[in-house]
Amino acid sequence: MHTHAPGRGRAGDPASAAAAASETLRTHGLRATRARLLIVAALREVEHPTVEALHQATAGEGIALTTVYRTLESLEDAGLVWAVYVPGVGRTYHLGSQAPHAHMMCRVCGRLTDLDAVPSDASSGWGVPADFTVEHVQLTVIGRCRRCGARDG
Repeated sequence: MHTHAPGRGRAGDPASAAAAASETLRTHGLRATRARLLIVAALREVEHPTVEALHQATAGEGIALTTVYRTLESLEDAGLVWAVYVPGVGRTYHLGSQAPHAHMMCRVCGRLTDLDAVPSDASSGWGVPADFTVEHVQLTVIGRCRRCGARDG
């Protein structure tokens, strides 16, 4: 279980992040453009980034907000990125290489916590027809964290 606020960064080596981003793009059949490299590297470094967080992470390199939107759309179309809607936050993004996982969100402080990986057959008990191919499962559990719950009680 990993806890963090959406859009917070992690420390990392920029050279290895760029090399990993280039390899990730190539394995998904995409050209390694400057914008894609920067955005994929930012996706590796920023926890649950929103479009705005990705723009902030790449704006110093001259990447415009519209470029972030277009790049995310192409990465999503290629299956490289998954968008997850988090109530109160909006769309956040994960690299498709991350194991599918659920989230837990405190509605008071906004802290977002990764829960364990979602099993590949997680939707089998939900009445999903056999002829429907599940590509991605999203689950966000909303409540109050221990710290915020203790304030109320």
